[in-house]
Amino acid sequence: MKEKLFKLLHDEQVITEEQYQQALQRSETFGESAEQVLGRMGILSEEQLLEFLGRKFRMPLADWNDYIPDQRALNLISEDVALKYVVFPLFIEQGKRQGKMTLAIANPSNVSVADDIAFMTGCTIKTCIASARAIREAIHLYYPGKVRSPEEAGAQAETGKRAPNQDFTRSGSGEINALLSNILQEVEGEAEEQIEGISGADREHPSIRFLLELLQKTAKYGVTEIHIDPYGHQEYRIRLRRHGSLHEHTRIPAQLGEGLATRLQKILQQADRNVLQKTESTGRHGRFSTILNGANSLDIAANFYPTPFGKKIYLRLQKDAELRTFQHLGMPEKSLKTLNRSLAKPQGILLLVSPPGEGKTTTFYALLRKLAQAGNHVLALEEVDERSVPDIPQIPYSPETSFQEWCSTISYYAPHVLGLGAVEKPSMKRLAFEFASSSLVIVTLTAKSLGDGVCSFISSLFDELDMCCSTEALSYLLDSMNGIVVQRLARTICPNCREQHALSESDHEWLQQFAGVKAEDGDAVSSAGKGCAECMETGYNGQIALFEVLKIDKVLKNLLLQHYPSCVSPVRNFYTEMSPETFKHQLLQLFRNRVTSLAEIRRMAL
Repeated sequence: MKEKLFKLLHDEQVITEEQYQQALQRSETFGESAEQVLGRMGILSEEQLLEFLGRKFRMPLADWNDYIPDQRALNLISEDVALKYVVFPLFIEQGKRQGKMTLAIANPSNVSVADDIAFMTGCTIKTCIASARAIREAIHLYYPGKVRSPEEAGAQAETGKRAPNQDFTRSGSGEINALLSNILQEVEGEAEEQIEGISGADREHPSIRFLLELLQKTAKYGVTEIHIDPYGHQEYRIRLRRHGSLHEHTRIPAQLGEGLATRLQKILQQADRNVLQKTESTGRHGRFSTILNGANSLDIAANFYPTPFGKKIYLRLQKDAELRTFQHLGMPEKSLKTLNRSLAKPQGILLLVSPPGEGKTTTFYALLRKLAQAGNHVLALEEVDERSVPDIPQIPYSPETSFQEWCSTISYYAPHVLGLGAVEKPSMKRLAFEFASSSLVIVTLTAKSLGDGVCSFISSLFDELDMCCSTEALSYLLDSMNGIVVQRLARTICPNCREQHALSESDHEWLQQFAGVKAEDGDAVSSAGKGCAECMETGYNGQIALFEVLKIDKVLKNLLLQHYPSCVSPVRNFYTEMSPETFKHQLLQLFRNRVTSLAEIRRMAL
């Protein structure tokens, strides 16, 4: 910033060449701010510098006389953000659609500052100029809590970095604590670059401005996926997945869609760590992050697929705050006890099964985090680590790595718990079977039911191991399995537009047939969402997880030996006899409690 300001003053002939060189040298030698250098050299006073910048950028000067702080504006911009950008929110006015914030800035040449603040706050920004000194003093005076000194704030603002993070778990050694403190200060700049993500892109570009608005809207309404698809040669279609339902949001010109694909790929290219896979046939896969509303971090897994009309963009969104714990899964008590018995075993395979997009990845990470907190050494091997989990080492799966190399790598780490995502990939099932005798292996698999999951896993394992499907071989494989968890997600009715209505005769008959027993008196009335702005006109505003958990014991093993490979119906009948907590039972409870609609039950019953 200092060098740019000195050059601007030189180009505008406000200072001479000699003064320009002297200012650069003094700034570099003493580490002073531009205002301090110019003032101490007697070149320009603070007032003269502000007047020059005001004329140059056609901005008014901030008026600090009789200033009364606006708490609404201060709440929208955190202290750390204000220090980082060297800005101060003076006040906010309510417009027709959104708030209008007047923002004091120290560097009017940095046009991205106003865009960043607008994105964080959701307000339109009107800027005025103030000195860095005045802004730091205002931050020191009006923000609550511990405030850094103006000198510390100035040093932080000049480098564009946040205050060094000193919040670490202290050891019993004073030397180690001191070393950690120093190291954290050294790596702070590096860490800042890693979390910036999208903010490093050209925010003035129309495609990036559109993307920021789209992400802001989708994060507000809990959207988990954004599909940006070429739709012919003239336009791109944007569809959003919210609570499991995919619907069209808007369409944009092809030029904007192509620019969006190009810019997103450049974001992934900013650091090699973001590009997880790159092939000519499938394009790029990667991940980046951005900050929403100045606080919440949004993690985005990006995929690009070539089509005849252009590149399809597929974005999966995950907020840091949405990384669920095991306690928040909402599993029924009996199913929870069965699962805990399977997790207590030090060896064996636990299958996590669900259709696509039904929450098995969330449960996968929740289980791994629970086991990691219990003192186990946990290792996760995944095709693409769609979200970063701080508790667990995550290794990206590469199909080019041979089975023997994976065995050598995993054996070296000797994990107590091994998590295998995307087990459909080559060698993954073999790895699960290979390490089931020494580790607890948690595997995710795409299937619809308990029987489908077991049969699919075993049959593909036979193929991968090149084994004949004999009774002895099947018994050998089943001995390595502890249990299976099947998960589905049911949409919950939006409370803001919930309506009740009587069921038609045909709906009542279907419900009675589905329940398998005589309908209850309350079943004649159903609830459903009419659709409103809060639920994006879908009638649903949330999801609830349903679980079926089955332990693979001797009884079930004998059943599978008798009926394999046609074991879907026998396994279903066996679970219904053993446990009352079937999907059907859980769905009927949700319907009778007015949590979900009959239409949702019909959808899930297909």
